[in-house]
Amino acid sequence: MTHEVITEALASIGILHAEHYVICGDSYFTLGSAKGFTQRLLQPNLAEKFFKSIPDETSECKSDMSNDLGYNKRNFEYFSSLISTIEGKRAEEVAHRLLSKFMTIENVLCASEHEIVTEFSEKIAFFIKTLAYVSSRRVTDKLGFGSLHTKAAIAEYLKALFVGDSVEKLYLLTFDERGRFTACELLCEGTVNSSEVAPRKALTVAIEKGAHSVAIAHNHPLGRAKASIEDMKFTSSFTGIFATCDIKLVAHYIIAGQLCDIMSVGAVKKQQ
Repeated sequence: MTHEVITEALASIGILHAEHYVICGDSYFTLGSAKGFTQRLLQPNLAEKFFKSIPDETSECKSDMSNDLGYNKRNFEYFSSLISTIEGKRAEEVAHRLLSKFMTIENVLCASEHEIVTEFSEKIAFFIKTLAYVSSRRVTDKLGFGSLHTKAAIAEYLKALFVGDSVEKLYLLTFDERGRFTACELLCEGTVNSSEVAPRKALTVAIEKGAHSVAIAHNHPLGRAKASIEDMKFTSSFTGIFATCDIKLVAHYIIAGQLCDIMSVGAVKKQQ
């Protein structure tokens, strides 16, 4: 990825690319910042309102669905305004092509970089992934470790955490003896249910963090926020693993876009 592409993509969402270091052994050199994009930092930060503006499938905006386009018109107008920061007059064309392929803004964010680069450009792919990351951090950074949080607050944190992910990921959330949220650790990526290293790593992390209770969370990219039979078996298995060290698994969060299904351990046992 070129220095100019990185600089322009970051500048378009209000982040200054101050320097680019290239390391070679004990030596290094710098490429300097591209000052031509400084003025763009003065533009309104459209990414700031982005995360709260993604409608889900039950949104009232559904009435604006256009049969000939196949995607939500309000999504198109909003997404065009975001894309205009890097594409200018071509923004509507690019937004139309992206939404025609992926249908929703959410799906665009979850698309792999390879998919976007293949049909569009490296700059657009980098901008979209950076937008997803920045929007996510504006939410996740607000939830402090060492404090008590409701399941609803943790669900909002996790929905933001998974924004832009095109593969399944599994996280472990740890809590102390007072129920305070102490850590969130990535356990594995890929097909969560087939991972052999996750249970061992999960137990190791829980012990290292001094956890009295834990929760697990994984995402269904472009899927539904609903527990499958495999998810129930997975939860039951982890419950037993943590119980060997007197650690209680309190919940399993399943995230799909801006939707969340929270499985309680009691519910899993009852259904088995």
